[in-house]
Order: sequence, then structure tokens, then C-alpha cells
Amino acid sequence: MRTTDRLASGPGLRGNFGHIIPASATLPSIEVFVNSITASLHIKAAVLVTALVYVERLGHRLPKSAQGTADTPYRIFLAALVLADKYWSDYAVKAKSLVKAAGGLFQLSEICAMERAVLKILGFRLYVSTEELRQYADKLSIDLDQA
Repeated sequence: MRTTDRLASGPGLRGNFGHIIPASATLPSIEVFVNSITASLHIKAAVLVTALVYVERLGHRLPKSAQGTADTPYRIFLAALVLADKYWSDYAVKAKSLVKAAGGLFQLSEICAMERAVLKILGFRLYVSTEELRQYADKLSIDLDQA
């Protein structure tokens, strides 16, 4: 199983947002969405794991009564991925590349707004310790040293 396959089905996405992931004809499955974006942007495992840590943190910070639309899990993942990529990379993925990788589901202005919203909900706390990153990677059976 590829690293991205394990990440797409990991606890961060399905576990935190499974109750609102739609059975929709207009949206791909969340797994297909994650795999498509990570493959087309050549995202490294550490960035993906960091994004999933952010997704989990976000899930803890949102009220239990929070409800979203059919595309909310996609928006959350994409925003978390953008933040994780910026955290790890000196040269983050270009915004236009994100629009293309997301299959045109979201406009550039939407992606920027999602990023700001998630950043604010996370309290601008993006630091992930090496220990936390490794623990999360272990839960997903990912070897960060080789991925």
C-alpha cells in the first residue's frame, strides 16, 4: 500500500469527519481527492502527516455541534495541506498549482480563505514536535525516514 493510500484512509480524515463525508456524484471520494492532490503536487510524507495532525487538532477545537457542507472535509484537508507545506517548505506549492491539483473544485480565493480560517481556528499554532510527528506516522505505519 502506498503512503498516500494509508494517509487518505487514516484516522485524521475518516475518523474526524466520516459523519459528514458525502456520497456525492459531484465530489470524488476523499481518498481519491487526497491521492490525486498528493500525487500531482509530489507532497512528501512528513507534510502529509503534519497536515493530518492539523486536521486532528482542528477536530478537537471545533464544537461537537459544528456542521459543514458536503465539501467541508475536502476544504479542511486542503487548507491543512497548504499550511503543512508552508510550514515544511521554503518554496511552498504555488496557489495556482493547488487550484489545478484540486481539480478546479475550489477557486484561488476560496483556498486562501480556507487557509486563513484553519490557521485562525488552530490559534496560529503550527509547530509539530518530532515526537508527535513520529507518533502520528506510527499510527499510520509510515516510516518517515524512508517515505
